[in-house]
Formats: sequence, C-alpha cells, structure tokens
Amino acid sequence: MGAGHLTKLSEPFLIEYKTNTDSFTDFDIADDQFKYIVSQELKEYVVGSIEDITLDDPMFNDLIYLSSHYSLLIADIKAIFARIIKIKPSFADEDQESIISIIKVLNKLFANIKSSVGEISELDTFYKTIKERIVSGTTVRITQASLLNADDVNELLTFIYNIYRITLNKVSTVSEFKELFGNTDSYEKTKDKILELKNREKITLIGLFDIILSDESYDDKTFELLKYSFTERTDEKYLLDEIKLNKKLNELVSLAISEDGSGTITNFLEDSLDDLRIKESLIEIITKKTKDEILSLSSILQELAFDYICGDNRLIETYQDATELLKAIASNGKEIHLKELTNLIIEKLIHKESSLVYELLDLTNEFSGSDRAKLLSHLKDYDEVDESLLYLKNSIAKLEGKRDKSIFEEDNNGSENGVEK
Repeated sequence: MGAGHLTKLSEPFLIEYKTNTDSFTDFDIADDQFKYIVSQELKEYVVGSIEDITLDDPMFNDLIYLSSHYSLLIADIKAIFARIIKIKPSFADEDQESIISIIKVLNKLFANIKSSVGEISELDTFYKTIKERIVSGTTVRITQASLLNADDVNELLTFIYNIYRITLNKVSTVSEFKELFGNTDSYEKTKDKILELKNREKITLIGLFDIILSDESYDDKTFELLKYSFTERTDEKYLLDEIKLNKKLNELVSLAISEDGSGTITNFLEDSLDDLRIKESLIEIITKKTKDEILSLSSILQELAFDYICGDNRLIETYQDATELLKAIASNGKEIHLKELTNLIIEKLIHKESSLVYELLDLTNEFSGSDRAKLLSHLKDYDEVDESLLYLKNSIAKLEGKRDKSIFEEDNNGSENGVEK
C-alpha cells in the first residue's frame, strides 16, 4: 500500500488505538509503514496519556516505539518534557536507584532523537530538577560519586551526552561532565563520551574546552581533544580563546623541555605546527625561555624560533636584548642563523656594546668562512682596555682556531679567562 493510502488511515487508526488497550506493537503494521499513520493528534494523545516515567507505563513504552519509527519534531520534544514535568515536578527525597531508573528510560527515548535541535526550555527545567535534589534536607547531585556504581556511571554519561547533543549544550551539562571527569572511577569513560561528541557533525565542544585543557594524562585521546580544541573554527574564527591557548601551550612547552628533545608531548607540538596560530604562539613562548631550556627542546622546535627571528625580515634586531635566546642560537643555530647573529654581533661592536659579544663568540665554532672573516676584521680593529682586552684577544684566538676551550672557565693549568696567571 502506498504512502498516500496509509496516511488516509491515520484517523481511523487513532480511533481504534484510543478504544482498546493494545500497544503499537500489537497492531499488524510493518515497521516501514508505521510513520505514515502517525498524526499530530496521535502524538498528542500518546504524550498526554503518559502517567509515569517508566517502561511499566504502557503509554511511555508506546512513546519510545513511536519515536523509533517517526522523527520527533522540536515541538514534540517540548510537549514530552512538559508532560514529564507535570507528572514529576520534583525529585525531592527520591533515592539514587529511582533516579537512575528514570534516566535509563529517558536514554531509550533520547537514543531515538537523532538530530540536534537547540534550546528546549522544558528539557532545561526538567534537567535542573533531576540533576540536583533535596534528600532529607541535604542537596544531592546525580553525579555524587559515593552513590554511583559502574553501570550508573554509564547511564548517567549517556544521559548528559544526549542532552548536550540534542540541545547543542543550550541545556548545560558541563558541570556534570566536569565532576565525572574529575572522578578517577569515571574519568576514562567521560573522556570517551567527550570524544563521541567531538566526532558528531554540527556539534562543537566549546562548552567542554576547560575540561579538555585540564586533562594532564597526555595519552592519544588527550592529544586528539587538545588538537581539536586548539584548531576548531567557525566561520574562520577560532573557538578557543587565545589566552587559554597560550597558557596551555606554555605548559606543554615546559613539559617538552623536561622530555629533553623527544617524547609524546614534543611529538604533539611538532605535529601541531601546521596551524598558524599554534605556530606563532610557540614562537612567542620559546623565544622567552632560557638558553638551556631552548636547547632542551627538539631541533624542530628550536629551529622554529631560530628561523623566525633570523629570517629575511631582520627580526633578530628586535631580539637583541633577548640574551638567552641569542646564546641558544650561538650554541645550536645553523649557518643561516649564525649569519644573522654575525650581523648583530658586528652591530654591537660598532656601537661599543661588547659585553655580550664575547660570550656569544665563545659558544660556537660553526661560523661560515665569510662570517668568521668579517668578525675577525671587526675584532682586530676593536679597541678594548683592561679585562675586556683579554676577552677580545681570546675571541680572536678562538675564531682563528688557536683556542678551543671556553674563555669563561678556568682551565686545568690554572689560567683564568684564557690568560696565564
């Protein structure tokens, strides 16, 4: 029978349904045909006849059947929760078992609501009454750890996941996600649910960013959620606040430093460099670290900073007071970086600012032949007196290959600053 003929049967079906005690499953209607006989009047009758939020209630059972064969509209969902609020305006003094039982029933309904519809004030009202209730004069939350077993956690996570999904977090479940995420027993399952939300279309995790950023387990799931949080955009605008991004990246860089050049956090940072905002933030962070910290990073992260300030735009001049960064470049920079450092050193010599020059020269032997010649030319024409003259002479000797030892350490023969006592 065609859809048009079936639709004509919706009114007589409604009359038949009202006049007997049969449920929808008792009628001989094929699953793929049921949706055609669902009328607005039928939906209103089913919802208006619900007496309890339980599978023992025949009308609630029929509602679940109806929702599995017919796509509920936002008006239908509003009507359902208006009815539920009327039936159960308060959950005061309800024990946890009763609450979980109601949640299980609602999860069956939510599973049939496939689309995200946005704000539903009736669902918001209901959720506020069930998530926090008064028991014997004390406020009890549905996430209270002492009241939850493993099965309860699964049902509760599915419940708040569905509300977030269906309402696009317009009915906020963030506090409950946060509490379950912070509980050792429910942490992993909560993270999995957040990942499920991430993988759904048209849903953003902006409401859960603070939870994701707080995660310090740094496993593959953590990195997947962090990468999403760092890079997700709507209309080309990043969803994560830049201040929060920089704070988290700074934490990660500090951890990468402790990995001494290799490790999961280092790999994550390197893999994230394809995003321009992350790249710029990392440059800003790394260039402010000490020499030893910079040199503890991987060569890729070091060169990220070195390439940036030693590029064609002559940014190195704006970093001439960044002593630790310049020392790092002198210690581990490539020839292209040392070329720019050479120019900066010569500028400092011209302007009689030699205090840092000798230390930079002491840190490397890797200058190119032409850069070495330029430095020697300026150093040999440079005037120094007293103790600084000793540093000057030793710098010249080092560039000429006549001294390998640091001029800032006492040698084994008892000389200081490269000068015999």
